Amino acid sequence: MIKKIRVEMFRGLTVSADVQPVLLPSAKINKPWQVFSYLVINRSAPTAPAALIDALWGGDELADPANVLKNTIYALRKTFPACPPKENPILFEQGGYICNPFIQFEVDTEQFEADLEKAAIRQGAEKIFLLKKASAAYKGDLLPQLGHEPW
Repeated sequence: MIKKIRVEMFRGLTVSADVQPVLLPSAKINKPWQVFSYLVINRSAPTAPAALIDALWGGDELADPANVLKNTIYALRKTFPACPPKENPILFEQGGYICNPFIQFEVDTEQFEADLEKAAIRQGAEKIFLLKKASAAYKGDLLPQLGHEPW
C-alpha cells in the first residue's frame, strides 16, 4: 500500500508515491492529472461525479459524460503503483471521488499556508524561520499549466 503521496503544485505539478516519481514537472498535465489536482485541492470531502464533470469539462459537449469521467479516473489510477482498489489513492465513497484518507498527502501549497499561519502568531527568530521556510516552498505560480481552468 502507498503510505505517502507528495504533491508539488507551485511552478507545475510533480507527484511522487513513497518517494517514487509518478509525474515529473516536465510532463503535460492531461485530464487525469487535472482530476487529481482538483481532488487534492478539494480533498476534505468527496466530490460528486457531476461536480467533477462540470468543473473539468464545463461547457464541452460530451456524448457520455459519466463514462468519460470513469475512463479518466481509470487512467489516473493506472499511473500509480499497482494496488488493490481499496488502497488506491483515488476512491469512490459516499457518492463521490475522494483522495484515500489512509494515505498521507503532503502538499506544498498546504505547507506554505500552514507556515504563513504559524508565522502570523509568532515573533522573533521563530517567525523569521517560518517565513523563510514558506518563501522556500513558494517556487512559482500555482499550477501554471491550468491557469485557464475556471476552478
